[in-house]
Order: sequence, then C-alpha cells, then structure tokens
Amino acid sequence: MFNKQLKQHDLSDKNDFLISISDLMTGIMMIFVLTLIAVLYSKTTDVVQYVREIEAKKETLAKIQSELDHKTEQLKLKENALDSKEIELKYYKDQIEKIIGIKSSIINLIKEKFERSSSNLKLAVDPFTGAIRISGDILFDTDSDAIKEEFKPLLKLLLETYVNILFDTQEFIDHLAEIVIEGHADNRGDYIYNLDLSQRRAQSIMKYFIQVVDPAKKELFQKFVTANGKSFSVPIKDPTGNVDLDKSRRIEVKFRLKDDEALKELSKLLDQK
Repeated sequence: MFNKQLKQHDLSDKNDFLISISDLMTGIMMIFVLTLIAVLYSKTTDVVQYVREIEAKKETLAKIQSELDHKTEQLKLKENALDSKEIELKYYKDQIEKIIGIKSSIINLIKEKFERSSSNLKLAVDPFTGAIRISGDILFDTDSDAIKEEFKPLLKLLLETYVNILFDTQEFIDHLAEIVIEGHADNRGDYIYNLDLSQRRAQSIMKYFIQVVDPAKKELFQKFVTANGKSFSVPIKDPTGNVDLDKSRRIEVKFRLKDDEALKELSKLLDQK
C-alpha cells in the first residue's frame, strides 16, 4: 500500500515536472516568435522606408531629367535660332557688299567720265556720293530760271553722260531709286523767294533734259527723275566756316539707290554685333 502511494507520488511529481518543462518551452517559443516578429517588423519597416526613399529619389531624378531635357531642347532651339541669325547676317553682309560694289562702280564711272570736263562748266564731282555740282551763275542769270542758250548743248552732254552711266547695266537700273536735280541758293535774301527760285531752276533743267533726252531712255528717265528746290538750307562754306556765296549758288545732280537707307540702318546694326 505504501509502495503504491509512493509510486503515485513519484508519477505526480514527474507529470508536474513535464508540465513545467512544457510551459517553459512554450514560453521560450513565444519569446522566440515574438522576437522574430519584432525583428521581421523592424526589417519590414526598414525595407518600406528604403523603398520610399528609393521612390523619392527616382521622382527627384525624373524631375531633374525632365528639366535637363527641357534645357537641352531650349539649347537646341537657341542653337537653331543662332544658326538662322548667322545665315541671315551673312545674307545681309553679302547684300551690303553687293550694294556697296554697285554704288562704287557707278561713282567710279562718274568720276572717270567727268574728271576731264570739270573745268568747262565749273563742275565738281563728290567722290563719296557721285553727285555732280554745276555753278548756278554759269547756267542762269541773276534771279532768272531760264537756262542760258550758250550752255544748253554742254548741259545736254553732261546730263546724257550722267544718265547713260546710271542706265549702263540692268543691275544699276534695278537698284536705282531716283535721279535728283536740286537747286541751291546762297543765304542772301528771303528764304521763301530763294526756295521758289531754286525750285524753278531745278525744274527748268529737268524739263529741258526731258525734251532732249534720247527717246529710247525718256520714259525711264521720267520714271526716276525728281526736281527739288533747297533755298539756302544746304550752303557750302569756306575753310573759315563762312558761307561761300558763289559755290552755294549751284545745281546738283545726284542719284540714290533703293537700298541706301536700309544700308545705313543695316550697317549700324552690324556695327553693334
């Protein structure tokens, strides 16, 4: 009986021990699982944060790339615009050289033709513009707009020579804007009176030449010619700065090319480049 009780007691203690070990193992397992969960959660949080950082960096990189692409495109547009401007600039430079070449050719022909005749009509040639200047005292009596008969043949030859140069080539004609006959007076007397007189003198020369010009060139001449009176608004001065009365009383015949004004403006722009 005693042995039986002892065995039962030992069995009970053994069962209690086994239960304690089982509880301990369960506790350890729970701790391990919780630790593992904590570690995994921590790692998962780190991974999520890392992924977010990667995505943010990708977005930043995409923005930078987009800005870079935009700037690259803008740079290409500016380069294309610059190329276009350079082409345009070259074109205008070529045009300037062409116009200057045409004007120089005309002026050289005028100087060549009139150098030997300058003493006959008190003629002067402007080497820069190609304008010819004739003494008003030679062509007209005082206060008169009637051309002196003895000088009409010489005036006809002079104007024919000048016009023939301007109509020498089709290229000259294509660039010609106008042929200007200007009357000028000295600064004595009334401005309006001198304006009227200088205008009538310029018109007298224009009308005379229209009458005697080669019929084949008459229509072309009439297309380009204008007659203006300047009174004493553009006097000629001597070296001391005083008005030279004799030289101021004059007739000027000049030409203007279509591109003269554009050439001046373009030259200014090119000088600013």
